Amino acid sequence: MTPLPKDLKKKEKIIQAAMAVFARDGLAKGTIASIAKKANIGKGTVYEYFQNKNTLFEHIIYDVFKKLLVGYTEVADSSMKPIEKLNYFIDYSYDYLDQLIKDDQNNQMLILTEILIFSMRDVLHGKSEISLSKIFRELFETLSPVLEDGIKSGDFIPMDVKYFSFLFFASLDGLGLHFYLQEGYYDSNKLKEYTKQFFVNGILNKRGEK
Repeated sequence: MTPLPKDLKKKEKIIQAAMAVFARDGLAKGTIASIAKKANIGKGTVYEYFQNKNTLFEHIIYDVFKKLLVGYTEVADSSMKPIEKLNYFIDYSYDYLDQLIKDDQNNQMLILTEILIFSMRDVLHGKSEISLSKIFRELFETLSPVLEDGIKSGDFIPMDVKYFSFLFFASLDGLGLHFYLQEGYYDSNKLKEYTKQFFVNGILNKRGEK
């Protein structure tokens, strides 16, 4: 059965119910029936939106990264200077991560990490309906115009924006995972500042050449 894009609010309700069920029962034991009961809808209604549990996993990941993409895009399209935008990208990333970690009720960060790893099996075997690599690239590409503007203005040194964007987001992804594993040991504000020093100061045109 092909999922039908009907009511976005109902779809979001199902996703939130699924997060709660997976947090309570785990990925393997969390069932479509349990999710339907949590969302207070019929089991058949869940299948109208998601073909199976694997498809639901993929859409949960897609939903999270699309929300991130909206935030990054708003920053990239703002009137801030390129340096300010790059700093804000870092702040936004850590703040979003903090939000996920502090959601103790649903253990969102843990569930998302488990789902991402689980979904990679289908991705690698070509069985996924959603291209995770495409979603990641969309995130990476939000930074490209910021870097290009900074290079044109003389604020940033010349660089290959495609590869810097990849290194930037891949590094933030790794930092986020270890920040989650070391919860409470490192201060997020200090991590923000050191990350900015590493990435922003590292590409500043210190000679001031315009």
